[in-house]
Amino acid sequence: MPRMMSESEVADWLKLAPETLRTWRARGKGPAYSKLGDAVRYSEDDVKSYLEANRVDPARKAEGVQS
Repeated sequence: MPRMMSESEVADWLKLAPETLRTWRARGKGPAYSKLGDAVRYSEDDVKSYLEANRVDPARKAEGVQS
């Protein structure tokens, strides 16, 4: 089972305010998450996948290739 992380753990890891994650959830953005009652948990694998999917390679962008 992948490691499950709290909102504050993910916010610390990504150097974001927890409110940013709350805003993303309200807007249907950000990494996938699970709700356990009132608790929000993020799979470490889902956060890593979200980061990879939103990766921008400036060198490829400069060449006109989308990454």
